[in-house]
Amino acid sequence: MKIKPNKVVNTMLVITVLTAVLALTPNAYSSEMTTHEKAESFMNNIAGIDMTKYSSELISDLEVTDSTGVTKNTILYNLNSQESKLEVICNFRDKELVSININPIKGSPSLTRQVNNELDSAKNILNEYAKDSKAIYIQPMLEMLNKINELTPNETVSDHLKMIIKTEEYTYIEWMNSPNGIHNMYNRIILIFQKGALKTFSDSWNRYPIGTANVKISKEESINIAKDCAKNFSYKIGNTTISNLTVLDKPELMQAQLTMQPRENKLYPHWEVLLPLDQYYPGMTTSIRVTLWADTGEVISVNAEGSLGAPAAIDSISTSEQSSIVSNQFMGLELIIGSLASAVIAILSIVVLKKKRK
Repeated sequence: MKIKPNKVVNTMLVITVLTAVLALTPNAYSSEMTTHEKAESFMNNIAGIDMTKYSSELISDLEVTDSTGVTKNTILYNLNSQESKLEVICNFRDKELVSININPIKGSPSLTRQVNNELDSAKNILNEYAKDSKAIYIQPMLEMLNKINELTPNETVSDHLKMIIKTEEYTYIEWMNSPNGIHNMYNRIILIFQKGALKTFSDSWNRYPIGTANVKISKEESINIAKDCAKNFSYKIGNTTISNLTVLDKPELMQAQLTMQPRENKLYPHWEVLLPLDQYYPGMTTSIRVTLWADTGEVISVNAEGSLGAPAAIDSISTSEQSSIVSNQFMGLELIIGSLASAVIAILSIVVLKKKRK
């Protein structure tokens, strides 16, 4: 399969878009293959798309090297056949594929293997991915899949590995590296299926190593620390300083969420606390948000918030919302920052093409 360039995107666009792409740790793909060959190999061998049935049109190929020397690459292209048309968005880090999104524009994908059900599809994809990537962390995921007979909404935990299944508009399967059961949106593998065919794949399993999962500050202690911070907290609206905020004395409305968060390129347990206020304060402030490290108790930030919703660190959107974000590309994250970056690429590329036609 030959990919023919369609349009060169200027340097300013490359820098603007790719600064949002996730910094994922690559898997063990062959370094001798080009990014386009790796994308084609994944589509054919792992996703099960019959690449012999399609001609390919490259829409954009954006690459930038960040300040740490890591090269990030996002490729957008279309696969065309008489029966179907697919939009494919691939994200690479240091030339290694870390996510791929397949959006059917017309018809259904032509597949290399028969799809009996999405559970079998998930097993096939993990098996083939393990062969190609040599990723040893795939086997426990397969073992969890082999213990179930159908994909139904469920959450299963085995040691540090958490498997989450959601079935709404799409079938969503996620494996999370969850040390001590702590929510970790950074180290995950995600599969999303649409009508039995793979729609999204993302591997950020090795994005960060675990520093420690030892929680020394309890939930109650984190709330008390946050309350102490709130006593002397103030913020500015224009040139006016707002102070003397009163925390509402209703423990049932106080929220504290424990997650793993990056610190010096490793993950550590982290509390995010939301304290409700007794009234609306200038700037529509209704709560105080305090973040602190759960292993040391060190306070990271204290901020005024305009709502009392779930803590920002929780990636708790619905399966359909996750699928929608990832479809417009890329996870997750969640998945999810890279999805938005790729969506921008797709939109801007279409604008460029329309201008060219005019």
